[in-house]
Amino acid sequence: MVQLQEKLQVLREQDLSIWDFFQQKAMDGVWFWYKDQPHSKWVSPRFLELLGYCDTNVWSPVFHQNIFSTTFLSTWKQFIKVCGDNRGISQKQRFKFIHKEGHAVWMDCIGICFPDKPTLPILLTFNDITDLKAKEKLLLDTNRDAKIGAWEINLDTKELFWSNITRNIHEVPSDFQPSLTEGINFYKEGYSRDTINRCVQEGLEKGTPWNVELKIITYTNREIWVRAIGKVEFRNGKALRIYGSFQDIDTEKQTEEKLRQLSILKAQSEDMEQFAYIVSHDLREPLASMIGYIRLLQESFAEKLPADAQELLAATVETATRMDSLIHHLLDYSKEGQTKNKQLVNTSQLIEKVLFDLSAIISENQAVFEINKLPNLYAYSTELKSVFQNIISNAIKFRKPDICPQIKIDCKAIEQGWEFRIKDNGIGIPTSEKQKIFNIFQRVHREKYNGTGIGLASCKKIVEHHNGKIWVESELGSGSCFYFTILD
Repeated sequence: MVQLQEKLQVLREQDLSIWDFFQQKAMDGVWFWYKDQPHSKWVSPRFLELLGYCDTNVWSPVFHQNIFSTTFLSTWKQFIKVCGDNRGISQKQRFKFIHKEGHAVWMDCIGICFPDKPTLPILLTFNDITDLKAKEKLLLDTNRDAKIGAWEINLDTKELFWSNITRNIHEVPSDFQPSLTEGINFYKEGYSRDTINRCVQEGLEKGTPWNVELKIITYTNREIWVRAIGKVEFRNGKALRIYGSFQDIDTEKQTEEKLRQLSILKAQSEDMEQFAYIVSHDLREPLASMIGYIRLLQESFAEKLPADAQELLAATVETATRMDSLIHHLLDYSKEGQTKNKQLVNTSQLIEKVLFDLSAIISENQAVFEINKLPNLYAYSTELKSVFQNIISNAIKFRKPDICPQIKIDCKAIEQGWEFRIKDNGIGIPTSEKQKIFNIFQRVHREKYNGTGIGLASCKKIVEHHNGKIWVESELGSGSCFYFTILD
């Protein structure tokens, strides 16, 4: 050690470029600290440059306060003391300096006090690790945002280490210290626990790493999905430790499951629409032929048939015609929601068209309308018209005896869209039926009123095609109020 110091001293004296190399290339700073002479200090220009100072004439009573935070100033004083108390033994410490402009500069410092040269200062060398600290922070922030923690098992002591993020994922108290068995038991009993036990066993026996998605039951009894990554470290054939990462992937798994369900529903919906289309076409053709044959039979042989036979034929035609109407509506239902392009719709003009189309039953039932100001919005025009037509025609159809239908239509702006309301004074809907009426082929008051049970189901499908929802508030005998939303 002494010989090396002497050689370096000789080389430095013979060639100053060697000293320049050490302070400019090999390290980011040199500081000579004279313990007993606090004002006799020398610091390399490179060190000062990193802290934003341009010359060595910077010493003042507040210099240390300027370049150190309060915490690190006390650490620095302790570090200098340790170096002086342990002559000949190098000491290492990481410091956070404050740049002249206020930002942090991180450096690793190595200090040594030479035992055989009591007059020499403590030699302090520095390496700038600011970029490294920034990358470490980025990694920590990324891991925190991605909910990725670390874990490690010391196979000699059987101690289990969890990082803060891993502890947060398990939702354990701050003072909770898990054992190896407890760590395994957080995995859900059955497939997840069996799988992690198998992975650990294969890792110990064969060195096989693992990357598995499993479920755990947290300390607060929540069931969540996690990704467990692990590896066994060996030395001379002996397993020393098991370590890896631990990530909360519950949100991703839930999203994945929702997408899977949506995919299934979409496929089922498309299959249903195709089925309804094919069935409608295949059924209507033979049904039309049957109706034609029955009418031909009526025209050709009506006078020769007894009265009860004629009534039976008439009932058959009526039933077949009603079935044809049902199939026609089913075909329309299968086409709902296929429109791709929205257009700007003047809702007031749309209502006028609906009332014109329904003018016959409106006049017959003396229906009265109150229509407030309605908006212009982007929608599927033909489908939206069908929604209004279905609800308004139902309001007229399910009127109270001897009372003129009174129908009020209004609308209000909501977040991201509009909420429409169509209120009537009709016979109302039983509370038990309010949810069912939007299902296909579900009919209320079946015994008194004709219908297919498709109209409100179509409304629901159309509204959902507009990213909205539809519902009803009603009591039997007190009228109904239908609500639906259309979102932008």
